[in-house]
Amino acid sequence: MIECILGIVETGVAARSMVFINDVAFEVASGPFNVRQAFGDDAILVNSTGQPVLTNQWGVTLHSLQHGACYYVIIW
Repeated sequence: MIECILGIVETGVAARSMVFINDVAFEVASGPFNVRQAFGDDAILVNSTGQPVLTNQWGVTLHSLQHGACYYVIIW
């Protein structure tokens, strides 16, 4: 079983959240996440239900990663 930790927002600091990607904790900024920069050109990110996280042509997510969510990286 995978346990997710909710993100923490500090006053006066850019909003950040904690997510788990392949069972590893990542602290990410609120806003788009660059999947290619983090994991390489052949990586895609899927959510815990197996649905791909949508990205643009540069590998940047169209929506922020969700606080406390679990994701998995698949390398093609």
